[in-house]
Amino acid sequence: MEITIDELKKITPQNNFVLIRLDRSQDELIMKGGGKLYLDTSFEVEKHAPVTGNVQALPEKLFYNRKHPDSLLWDTDMELQLEDYVICYFMSSVNAFSKQYQRIVTCQGQEYMFVKYENIFVAKRPRHPWDKHDEAIFFGKDYKDVEGFRIIPINGYLICEELFDEKYIEMEEKARAVDMDLPPMIKDKFSGKYVRVCYVGKPNKEYKEKRFTDENCDVVPGDVVSVRKHSNIPLEYDLHASLDGRKKFIRIQRKFVTGIIVDEKWKATLQTEISPS
Repeated sequence: MEITIDELKKITPQNNFVLIRLDRSQDELIMKGGGKLYLDTSFEVEKHAPVTGNVQALPEKLFYNRKHPDSLLWDTDMELQLEDYVICYFMSSVNAFSKQYQRIVTCQGQEYMFVKYENIFVAKRPRHPWDKHDEAIFFGKDYKDVEGFRIIPINGYLICEELFDEKYIEMEEKARAVDMDLPPMIKDKFSGKYVRVCYVGKPNKEYKEKRFTDENCDVVPGDVVSVRKHSNIPLEYDLHASLDGRKKFIRIQRKFVTGIIVDEKWKATLQTEISPS
């Protein structure tokens, strides 16, 4: 739907929706230098869905009620600000562009997408000199060391890097020595158990599903934690990675953390995936 700039400025999202100004089209790949490649997205549509952009408009408040079907899935604070750069769930984008939902508006050639607040994982915001120092820690460094931005996970998410145990690393090294790729089923068997926490946001206050809670999960950047199997979901697909130098991150809610690894010898056996030779 095409709208005017005056209509765009008057939009106040309702029902926990956030309006995002998309930073790329579905068929584009933004290169590190700013150039663009145009892609055939008819195959694996979900891997090319635009999931990043800047916040254009916010709801006046978030609605949570454990008994109401239109409520957020958890009780959390509104942490976004206008113009925050955000990363959201790819299915939100796929649905927004579908004929069934049609949650896309266009203004002066620019696309804007309505996304549920609960489907946004993290915000990136310019860091200002007056920000509190104790709120800006990343592996012991000020957030200014990370492109001058603060990385703010929301909705109870932790932004982490995946770790692999020595058995998997050994198998992968042997496979690469004979120019062979390990089958996905092998990687799935040995990965996804441990992660290193990189960015930490606020815990959620409550979940609609009473079996979940963020209580007693006090983690800080640098912690190595064990997680539930299959909860190690990529923050973004590799081709379109955009956070912190395009590093490969996964996003996990606190409710899926099962333990914190404190044994230093054990932690020393865990490492990120070996780099291609």
